[in-house]
Amino acid sequence: MSLLKCPECRHEVSSQAPACPHCGVAIAGNIKRCPICGEICLMDAEACPQCGTQFVVERKASTATPVSPAISGSPETPGVPESPQTPEGSAIPAAPPKTENKTHWGCLIVVLLLLAAAGAGYWYYLQQQRQQQEAANYAALERCTSPKSYEDFLERYPESLHAADVRRRMDALLAEQHDWECLTQIMVNDTSRKARLNSIHTFTLRYPTSQHLKQAAVWQDSLEWKDAQDLATKEALQAYLNRPTRGDYYEHAEAWLREIMRRDSLLQDSLLQDSLAKSVTTKK
Repeated sequence: MSLLKCPECRHEVSSQAPACPHCGVAIAGNIKRCPICGEICLMDAEACPQCGTQFVVERKASTATPVSPAISGSPETPGVPESPQTPEGSAIPAAPPKTENKTHWGCLIVVLLLLAAAGAGYWYYLQQQRQQQEAANYAALERCTSPKSYEDFLERYPESLHAADVRRRMDALLAEQHDWECLTQIMVNDTSRKARLNSIHTFTLRYPTSQHLKQAAVWQDSLEWKDAQDLATKEALQAYLNRPTRGDYYEHAEAWLREIMRRDSLLQDSLLQDSLAKSVTTKK
């Protein structure tokens, strides 16, 4: 007789006791030992509660060896169970190793790969959106004449493929803005009409597509009309009328020129009549 732990309540009980005095579960002839870890189990248990080994039941016989006094008190190997035998006498093969951990690791790797693929797809989507927005903003600069807009584009897209072109155009606009401010000061402070006309001419030649050309043309037209008024000659008025663009004072200059030509014609007629009269008088 040997003492062992009841597989139900874990109290010590004799291996030959009919039942456990603590919980009443049958002991003698109703227990077996796990061939892997040696745990005492009930005869009808399908798996070891300690290591999880599944018991193979063949012809209603448990794969675990029933506990007997001879097993527990064997003089050769006290307390060590013998290898379980099948009814045919051959040893029962060991249970296959667990695969739960491998399955868990495989699932984790699959989840990580899916997350990585989703992250890469989202990053690609953001890149596409950024490139489309950059292209739209760059196209909008074609109609923009404010250096601030170009500066904002460079701050937002410093690594853009268009950065060099945008910077070049921004520098050109800044230079144009500076020259226009200088021209404005000349128009306000300089009393020389010729100097102002020369400054306007230089600006229009340097910036033929400037947004300020219309205002520069107004200034130039006004100054050239004043020159024509000061000279008050047919040549000056004709020069104003022959300008490449029709000025605001075109009709005034045209009417004035006709009046001058009419007076000149009358004067010539009068001189001609006087000459004829003198000729007649001389003959008499």
